Amino acid sequence: MIAATEHWFTRAVIGLNLCPFAKNVHVKGQIRYVVSKAANVGDLIVELTDELRLLESSDPQQTNTTLFITPHAFEDFSDYNDALFKRGWSLTAARKTCMVGGMLMSSVITLSAFVSNIYLMLAFFGIAYASLAFAAASICGRCRATSRRYRITLRRSAASRISR
Repeated sequence: MIAATEHWFTRAVIGLNLCPFAKNVHVKGQIRYVVSKAANVGDLIVELTDELRLLESSDPQQTNTTLFITPHAFEDFSDYNDALFKRGWSLTAARKTCMVGGMLMSSVITLSAFVSNIYLMLAFFGIAYASLAFAAASICGRCRATSRRYRITLRRSAASRISR
């Protein structure tokens, strides 16, 4: 799991230069990869809180960034939205927060026109690109979930016709 995540990180995040700070911490070996064992949101929050405390107390020269991998808690991106709904969010807010939030965050690209520091400009580009990817993942995750439900419905209706 860690090897696959590290491969994705080097190929996508560093390779596509999505984050201007990623290469530096990767080269210095300052990234901590953590695989969560949590299978539900409650356990995930506990593990994430513990990891944030550990990151806060660690020496930045040793551990500067943590990639928190959750292979069991959210198998599909729409599961994240469902978790928001189960925690009391309205269905509309849970479904649209990621999409709208990502689109709004992508607007930080306009700030790059007003800064003279190239690194700050690249940071704004990175945030905008990542935010659009987050919004797109929200939309695609919902499409996959809808498609899966539709296929299950078709299978059930076909099975009921065959059994008649």
